[in-house]
Amino acid sequence: MISEKTLSSNRKHLEDNIARLERELDKHPSVKVNKDNDFNQNQLAIYNHEASKAMLADCKVALERMNMGIYERCAKCGKDISEDRLIAQPQASHCRPCQEEIGLHVR
Repeated sequence: MISEKTLSSNRKHLEDNIARLERELDKHPSVKVNKDNDFNQNQLAIYNHEASKAMLADCKVALERMNMGIYERCAKCGKDISEDRLIAQPQASHCRPCQEEIGLHVR
């Protein structure tokens, strides 16, 4: 069972991340390829933009799960997600074994 202190701290962290990411993505809704940059710089800019959008989505889902009262339950197996994992990754929706089974790139 996750403590109220961790729950409160994670809620604030998620809300702050959502606000920050929305501000950044509103400023830069898309990535423009810069002809002065080399291929790797342009690819990195695209990757970072997509990663920010994915992080925003993950944070919103975690906050929604928190509001529904299922925040600490794994979305795959239904078992508890450890408090240590939720402290390290407030947007986590899977327990460590399920996340390892799924892999890093799947939410």
